[in-house]
Amino acid sequence: MKKLLFKYVLLFIGLLCLISCTGRLEKTWILKKFDEEKVFRMNSEKGKSYSTAIVTISGNVDKEVCFTLDKNASSEWCHYFSVTDSKIQFTTDFYGIGTFKLYMLTSKAKGELKVTIELPYSE
Repeated sequence: MKKLLFKYVLLFIGLLCLISCTGRLEKTWILKKFDEEKVFRMNSEKGKSYSTAIVTISGNVDKEVCFTLDKNASSEWCHYFSVTDSKIQFTTDFYGIGTFKLYMLTSKAKGELKVTIELPYSE
């Protein structure tokens, strides 16, 4: 009985450590103009371990809007938000070196979008 209780206590302590040693950075932008290219930047914090970035875009527009990680890449690398979308989400590798950047290319769209970038980390 004592061994079983000891195992549960260790498991509980391990779960608490996992929960307390993780977190996320998050930043949100509201877009109402799409006629100029925009760059969304998030700086990682030193001493934290990153592996991914999560991008969520929601709202309504009347034309396609391209979001890309490389503004010099062709349009096939775009994550498009279009008239039929109310929300899109994608993840990409990010290892916390430097600044995470997401580009919005110019568009003739009208409407409003909310862009959120999350950088989950562990310590």
